[in-house]
Amino acid sequence: MFSVSWFGLDRSDPQGAGPDASSSHWNVGSQGACVAAAQPDQCGLDGQREISSNYRPLAGIYSTSGLDNESLARIDLMLTILIREGQCDHGHAQLNAWSIQLESIQLSSRYIVNPSINVEIPYQAYLHFRQQSQILKFPSGVIVPGYDSTWLYSFSNSLGLGLCDNSNSSNPRDACLNSTIADFTDIISDISLNSNYLINGKPLIFIYTSIGGNLLTVNEWSYIWANVRQRVTLDFYTICTTPSLLSMFDGVAPWIDLVAWSMTNSALPLYNRTLSWLALVYDPVLSSNISSGRIVMGGLTPGFDDFTQSWGACQQRNIPRHPDLMRAQLDYFSSHSIQHLFIYTWDDWTEGSQCEPDVKNGTQILLLLRQSITSFYGATQNTNGDTMLISRWVNYPQLRNCTAINVTSIPSIAISCPTTNCANYLYSYSTMILLLSCQTIFKIPYGA
Repeated sequence: MFSVSWFGLDRSDPQGAGPDASSSHWNVGSQGACVAAAQPDQCGLDGQREISSNYRPLAGIYSTSGLDNESLARIDLMLTILIREGQCDHGHAQLNAWSIQLESIQLSSRYIVNPSINVEIPYQAYLHFRQQSQILKFPSGVIVPGYDSTWLYSFSNSLGLGLCDNSNSSNPRDACLNSTIADFTDIISDISLNSNYLINGKPLIFIYTSIGGNLLTVNEWSYIWANVRQRVTLDFYTICTTPSLLSMFDGVAPWIDLVAWSMTNSALPLYNRTLSWLALVYDPVLSSNISSGRIVMGGLTPGFDDFTQSWGACQQRNIPRHPDLMRAQLDYFSSHSIQHLFIYTWDDWTEGSQCEPDVKNGTQILLLLRQSITSFYGATQNTNGDTMLISRWVNYPQLRNCTAINVTSIPSIAISCPTTNCANYLYSYSTMILLLSCQTIFKIPYGA
């Protein structure tokens, strides 16, 4: 999961102040003023800021900071979709790990007394995800460091680093580059203290990348990794999201490419259109010499919705949320020997690819994900596990005002299995979920 944990947290949020003036997953205006659903047909910038979900998720996990008991309970709920090593099917979603977003350790409370909450909340969420995974007795490797490499270069000025564009002596590029190098050094040091998620025996770091503008270039990535590897002794894998940067990384999990989707024939059946879309994104990198010896992961999505139609520009940007989309992606990955999956899922003001059960769709997307991954790896479907997943989510009370439930205590999360139906669900595959909740075009968290 790439959890942009501060998104949807307003300044009066019960779990602790967030950076936004008005956004909340549950309410508009005063506490108690319930809004049952957003208005996806309305084109405008403000609507999604008033209720930061197209569908209104059941638990609001995309704004989870770890700052209070309610938020910790949501983290527990998220962890239940992961496989527990040596355990039977407790109604998980066949996933091995969450990738948790970090924006800057250097600018967090690890080093600064009063850091920006946009940076601090993701840092605290990362720490609390590790904490809760240990409390629930998951192996520590289920939490993978995720890093948004675009953050500093998009918001450097507001974070006190200047423009980082070498435009004058007040805006040195090195201010951001040195901070990025130090962040990765910290992340690797953290990995060395934990048994992290491994591929071929090496720990994994997921990095959201993009190109253009003030963002990092190929040469700068080469400079960053040369400096990081001089400072640490632990070897590691780096996974990016931009195929054109693959030469600087050990692998790529291509991002949801809306430009490529727009280039496909909308008259095709959804299954066929999806195959055409993936061919545009994956065929070039799979056929290149660069991919030799590197990992190409499948970036899996349940679909894409843009509530504000490109920030109020009235430009429809949607990829249908339909089983045929999921089926075509997994068929393409299978036919091209892509064995590792990253599930891209997030829900924010302007766009969404969330898997979380919600008011509009219930548990159908998360259940589809569970069943589809089971088939992809040739495992046996388990209807009892399906039922457990559904029950856990639909019986988990919404903890805010759009409900008749007056929550006085946080419900426990049961991830035990019936003793009469215990089977070992250890698989030799890698499935990770990237949870997002922000950013301008799913490149990931932008937008403050």
